Amino acid sequence: ATRATTFMQLWSVDRSAPRELLVDQKLVGANLPVATIGIKSLDPYQPTPRTRVDQPFTVEINLTGLLPAQNFPRTWSSVLLERHLRTDHPENPESLHSRAYLDSNGPTKLRFLASSLTAQDPTKASGHERFVVHSLAGTDHTQLAAASIRVFPVASGTIRGISPGETLRHALNPVQLVLEDLYPSSTTTLHLFSGTQVAGARGTLITRFKIDQDNSSSRIIDVTGLAPHLTKDGIYTLALFSDTVYGHELLCDPVTFSVDRHPQTVPATAKR
Repeated sequence: ATRATTFMQLWSVDRSAPRELLVDQKLVGANLPVATIGIKSLDPYQPTPRTRVDQPFTVEINLTGLLPAQNFPRTWSSVLLERHLRTDHPENPESLHSRAYLDSNGPTKLRFLASSLTAQDPTKASGHERFVVHSLAGTDHTQLAAASIRVFPVASGTIRGISPGETLRHALNPVQLVLEDLYPSSTTTLHLFSGTQVAGARGTLITRFKIDQDNSSSRIIDVTGLAPHLTKDGIYTLALFSDTVYGHELLCDPVTFSVDRHPQTVPATAKR
């Protein structure tokens, strides 16, 4: 028995320059296997799935039409699964990360604890992961199905204007929030706590910044409204949080400082 197949490619040709671009490709033929790929993460965003570099995701491949391996050659009884990575750095092209053969009809579920994208700071890696199923019939790269997931970095932040351990005796210096790589759907809040306890304590909301978009975001925000909450002497803590589908997380170490606008004076007799 034989299988007749046709491999078709769609190319874009730029006549002003000697350049061609592969737009799409498809293998068609009688009795070819059929493959579908679905990717799910903790983020329900659609149409392109997305995740954070430190978070898990699942890839499910569903195959039909494979013939029994004991009766037919590998080209008819299995397919090739490839995993490709591409970082957001413009000088880094997509690279092949791994490949494996699948030889069973039905669903195959792959669970990943985190993305395999890398960077000098692993929490700041970002880009795409792409999964492709190829038929082994015909020429190379005979794609049957493909799906991608967008990977975003872990957000971070800095509280400027107040240093840990600082004592405020006069006017409050300008305070700024430096926010980096905020997750596309997230709410960033700055809270003021009385004392040093943050976990489980009830703080006062000072400012809130919410985004709901397709890409991550970095911002610098001027904080207003803090001074009226510092009228009493004592110890305070500022904490910067991010709320996403991944939970309620600190963006940086809390900053603990004290307010002492009425320092006690030492009697003259005590100085002798």
